[in-house]
Amino acid sequence: MYGLVQSLRCTLRVLLKSPGFTITAVLILGSGIGANTAIFSLIDSVLLQPLPYGEPEKMVAIYMPSESAPDGVFDYPDYLDYAATQHTLTALGLSVWTRST
Repeated sequence: MYGLVQSLRCTLRVLLKSPGFTITAVLILGSGIGANTAIFSLIDSVLLQPLPYGEPEKMVAIYMPSESAPDGVFDYPDYLDYAATQHTLTALGLSVWTRST
């Protein structure tokens, strides 16, 4: 315990002798810790938290290829028609994907 107190005294003395280095070190450490916390918070909320739906393992994605949409994406009128006539699923949702160029 005595060695720890001596080390802290020596460290404090060196840091007080060079305030520019001390301020720079504190700012760099603070920004690094802040960036790390922000990135972890984002990853936690996007990837690690479960989906806000009951029984997310039963979710399905439906694609319907047609001449107007060969990649299988629903048009909104097609979605409305499908939602009005289907009786198998308990709920439907629609998401929009955009491609950035």
